Formats: sequence, C-alpha cells, structure tokens
Amino acid sequence: MRIMLLLAIFAFHNTYAQEFSEICNDEFTNGFVVEFEEYNGSIYATGFFNVLCDQSINYVAKWENDQWVAAEFDLTDPGHSFRVIDEDLYIARYEESIDSNWVYVYDGVSLEKLGKGVYLTTASGLSNLPNIYDVIEYNGTIVACGEFDRVGEEEISGIMQWDGTDWSPMGAGLTGNIQGSFPLLFPHSLYVQGNDLYVTGNFRF
Repeated sequence: MRIMLLLAIFAFHNTYAQEFSEICNDEFTNGFVVEFEEYNGSIYATGFFNVLCDQSINYVAKWENDQWVAAEFDLTDPGHSFRVIDEDLYIARYEESIDSNWVYVYDGVSLEKLGKGVYLTTASGLSNLPNIYDVIEYNGTIVACGEFDRVGEEEISGIMQWDGTDWSPMGAGLTGNIQGSFPLLFPHSLYVQGNDLYVTGNFRF
C-alpha cells in the first residue's frame, strides 16, 4: 500500500466564457453550499446553512421539483463532504462545539454514525475542533481524514480506516504543518487513482 501526500496543488484552466444563472435569485440564504452529490437519482447539497433559498433546511438540502427542499435527514453541524460508496451516502462533517465528531452514513432510510467519534485533544488557536473533511473508498476500505488525534480511546492522527467494526490507524498517521503556514493539521481531501491514495492539505507526514 502506498499513500501519496500532496501538500499543495494549484490548477488553472481558462477555456471560454460561459453564462451562469442563479438558482435562488433574490431568495434568502444565510450561509453557503460546500458540496454536491447525486444519490439515488437526486442531487443533495450540504454546507454552512440552515436557510437555503427561503427554505428552513438544517445543513442538508435536496433538489426536488426545481427547488431546494429539506432532505429526508439533517445534520446538527455543517457538512463538508459527500461520497457515495456501495449504495450508501457517506458524510464528513464540521464540528461547531468542542466535542466528538463522527462519519455519518445514510442508507436511503436512516442516518447512522459509523463507529466511534473522533477528538482533537491538542486543540489550540485556529485548530480547535475535531473536523472531518473527506471520506473515500480505497482498496475496499473506507478511509476518512480530518483534524483529529484520537478516535474513541485510541490515538489516531489525521487519517483513519474502517475495518468493518472499528476505526484504526492508517500507517503512522499525519502530523505537523507546511513550513511557514498556520500551525494546524489540515488533511482536507482524498483521491484514489489506481492503487494509490492521494491526500492533500496542510500537514508534513
């Protein structure tokens, strides 16, 4: 198994001008959308909002009949990432209180927490909450990354893998930050190509 660590990627591509149209027009939204995903034939959106296009929606919206409506489930804190894996919708979420955080799974009927919660015991300054940023399937295993250094009672730093029962460390985990950057652990995104797992964000190893 090889984990490829990408500390920073910048890509710019300019083709031709296109016109964008605003969905909500003059309707009120009190935050912003972070992520979209198609699940069971519908588009879901998550992010920092509890009012979207004049609709009362707690962080998860569904596109239905040409408008955003509340999804069949909601979150207690803002969502960051969706990923469809094996017919289930996996959700990585921010945490707005200093407590534990979880990866969530929606199977089309109910929303469940996957395993034990993550914690950030070394919280300080900007890095003060156990946020989970991304979830992906890699070699038949669910992998999640974020700002955490403990899962349940076990020390796991920045990246973890699901063995079907519990979260376990992936390698030695991730630590540190890019020289000259803010001193926080920030593994932000996961990508799989072939047999390799790529992780991008603010960390050393």
